[in-house]
Amino acid sequence: MEKQKIKESLVYKKDLVLKSASENELEEQEYLFSRTVYNEDGKVISEIQYSPSGDTIQEYEYKYNSQGLLTEELLKEADGFIAEHKSFEVNDDGRIIKEFRHYMDESFDTIHYFYDDQGNIIKKEVIDPDGDLESIEEFSYSGELQTTHIVKDADGELVYEKKIDFNDEGKAVEIYEFDGSSGQTKKVVNEYYPSGNKKEVLTYNHAGQLIGKVTLKENTEGKIIQVTEESPGKKNISNFTYDERGNMVYQDEFDKNGEMIAKVNRVYDDNNKLLSSAVYMHGGGRGLSRNYTLRQEYTYF
Repeated sequence: MEKQKIKESLVYKKDLVLKSASENELEEQEYLFSRTVYNEDGKVISEIQYSPSGDTIQEYEYKYNSQGLLTEELLKEADGFIAEHKSFEVNDDGRIIKEFRHYMDESFDTIHYFYDDQGNIIKKEVIDPDGDLESIEEFSYSGELQTTHIVKDADGELVYEKKIDFNDEGKAVEIYEFDGSSGQTKKVVNEYYPSGNKKEVLTYNHAGQLIGKVTLKENTEGKIIQVTEESPGKKNISNFTYDERGNMVYQDEFDKNGEMIAKVNRVYDDNNKLLSSAVYMHGGGRGLSRNYTLRQEYTYF
């Protein structure tokens, strides 16, 4: 049986709101929260987010050529103002060779893409509306794996640098980053399970001090069932539960004191499409706790 192609995905949000403070009475209010529209190739052509009153908050639009390659991307605000506008020029191989960032005064930046013989991006040059060089990005590879990413400004000053070391399985085991604006470096060290899932992530600052630790646990099926995130003064633990088809049906998060921060219950149909998500978020003394449900509806071609 041919798989149905989704034409439209609608998400309805149902908030639990306080109806009467004196009686501590709650009521449910549901409204269309978002709409995603697809073409027959399964590519997103529109994403719209709505307010509880039904007004558009923002809308993304995507346009493609006859090959199905992205040629234009727009972000429109509620009043129709175009907050972001990008367009792309592609070659016969389907690779982007130019990207244009459009501005309100009809000027634009031009980003030129350069590739090696294997099709890897090796350089990007950003040219401002006056035709002057603004920045250069350079990339290098080991086979198909990107090992360095360097950004320099128009004067050749180093703005950003990233170096990646990989193991024999092609997994990033050590990542070094330099931020030119702060002059600081950071190193991330990854450890993996035989399944390929990350087991531990350690983050060190420029002085070599451990500033972050993430520990992950997996089950016998190779699914991540717990993530512990630690940083100075903070420790959060997230737990994940799956159904027999591998869908994540429940997750929760607790702080270092064992207090629940959030939980999510999910329901799927027989084809593993998400039908609803019931979300609880604790205010934690910084605001009101929140309860809401996201309900999915689909239409098909």
